[in-house]
Amino acid sequence: MQTSSHGNSISDEFNNQTGLTLIELLVVMSILAIITALASPAMTSLLPGYRVKSAASEIIAEMRSSRTQAISRNAPVGFIVDVGAQEYFTYNRTPRTWPDSITIEFTSAKVLRINENVGEVRFFPDGSSSGGVVRLSSGSSTIVITVDWFDGQIKRNKE
Repeated sequence: MQTSSHGNSISDEFNNQTGLTLIELLVVMSILAIITALASPAMTSLLPGYRVKSAASEIIAEMRSSRTQAISRNAPVGFIVDVGAQEYFTYNRTPRTWPDSITIEFTSAKVLRINENVGEVRFFPDGSSSGGVVRLSSGSSTIVITVDWFDGQIKRNKE
């Protein structure tokens, strides 16, 4: 029979090994439950920031698409924001909405304001635009999207 360096047989060492007791397992599970309970509020506080970033990314993508369409079609293309209906769209496209938890303020050229809730950023074939600002906020997260009138560039800034 083989023996270990301590003089015990190998089969004795396997028989003497212990696993987790039920109490140890319950203690570990309790610690995990406490950590999860403490982490939940922290994760919830991150959601508004994530929602604002996601909505800003979608709006920027739609604006860039509008600018690209204006250049490729060689015709002006409007990007419309309706704050009252909580939606934005480009001509001939289905309106997209943003979550109720996000507040949006929209500023555009006065001549392109349809009413106090609806306005437009117009992109021109040379790449320029009428300019505009979209401010998205939820909780303490705010992102400002600026469309430059001169070159039509779309920029995202965090406040």
